[in-house]
Amino acid sequence: AHAPAKEGYCLICHAAHGSDEKYQLTEKTADLCFGCHTEVGEESKISMLTHQPLTDELACSNCHNPHSSGTYPLLKDESNTLCLGCHDKTITRDSVSITNISSLLRRSKIIHLPVVQGGCVMCHEPHSSGNRSLLTGYYTPDQYAEATPENFELCFFCHDTDLLEARETEYATNFRNGLQNLHALHTNGNRGRSCSMCHDPHGTAGERLTVTTIQFASWPMKMDFRLTENGATCATGCHGIKEYDRMNPVDYGK
Repeated sequence: AHAPAKEGYCLICHAAHGSDEKYQLTEKTADLCFGCHTEVGEESKISMLTHQPLTDELACSNCHNPHSSGTYPLLKDESNTLCLGCHDKTITRDSVSITNISSLLRRSKIIHLPVVQGGCVMCHEPHSSGNRSLLTGYYTPDQYAEATPENFELCFFCHDTDLLEARETEYATNFRNGLQNLHALHTNGNRGRSCSMCHDPHGTAGERLTVTTIQFASWPMKMDFRLTENGATCATGCHGIKEYDRMNPVDYGK
């Protein structure tokens, strides 16, 4: 239960006799909530992005029940159900298009573990953020970017940075030819590729969250990634069929 309601302090939020606001609120919803939840209010004022539901008339009550709820923290439903209730269609605003995530997850063979275990809020801030797409950490918007943990901060909240930095490894990744770290091979150098060039952070029809189509500028480039017993084969518009094997590395020096 919301503390003011639980303790019977209805008049903190509602005017007893009359009001210009819906539900006889003493102020507009956002102003009322931010009167107590000052940190959320201040962050929303200074952040690069504010979640759209927070800016309309219902504001916080789009997602939270102001009196009581069976779901922490006073959410109207489980967080993923709540998020996908809006993100069940393509959303276009200010020339930015947001994918229909609900549809994407329904047709995905593999779903990113954070989505399943922790929900959308593992990677996205629900109120406001200083990063694009309301991300909890920085992630470069560029397809090609310098291979530094800072450029992919979001990913390395969970993944080990050896995935990016170790040229040879036994444990940092299964994407390796013998000991050669193929993540490091693809991401380092002047044309280091972004993680999202080959992986979708939500879910995919391909194995290992690999995409089946890479959007390379205006060209949708097919990618055919197939698992083998100790590795995989991959064919893209970047190269023909390449194979890797963790136990018996393929020799490309011949």
